[in-house]
Amino acid sequence: SAACLGLGAWGTLLIVPTQSSWDSDLSPLEMSQFQLEHARLLFKEYDRDHTGISFSELKALLKVRLKHLLVKCTSLDSRHKALDVGAGPQGKDKAPSAMRKVRKQAFKAADKEYNRRLDFQEFLAVFSFFFIRVGGCRVFKEADDGILIIPEGAPNSPKYFFNLLQLEAFADDIEQRRRFAIDAELVLRARTPATRMCML
Repeated sequence: SAACLGLGAWGTLLIVPTQSSWDSDLSPLEMSQFQLEHARLLFKEYDRDHTGISFSELKALLKVRLKHLLVKCTSLDSRHKALDVGAGPQGKDKAPSAMRKVRKQAFKAADKEYNRRLDFQEFLAVFSFFFIRVGGCRVFKEADDGILIIPEGAPNSPKYFFNLLQLEAFADDIEQRRRFAIDAELVLRARTPATRMCML
């Protein structure tokens, strides 16, 4: 086991345990660190009131981010065809009834707390369903068993997260590291004479 740092309520520093192993009976939802970062960015962008992703927010996300989707999951759509989930004129929902049904069923399958909001861990199942393993229904069951992240540069050292606090702390830590790396790169570039001349 290991630990990662994150900020809790009121900016308090948290040391959150993570695991590199898990019960062999479990089949956690697996994704790369890059996919986790992408999901985190979308979650923060569309969770406008910071209460979790609502169905209307998910619908808005899919309209913008997806143009065509091949739904392969027979329990969500038996017709196995490409479905348009884009937005029409003035943002009108032009998705056919089959796609609207898929969106509703995917949201319902992920909402384990039945509060009509998806927390970040629940959202990862929906994200995986629509963006990674398109139409793969098993993602919802796998998310119940936890989330398995494959870190950049360390494919043989996956990180297993069994609760939301761990997952958010890890995602926030990655985001902070990215920001530090960008800041460091900007400072380095600013110190380069050629760069300074271009900036004048």
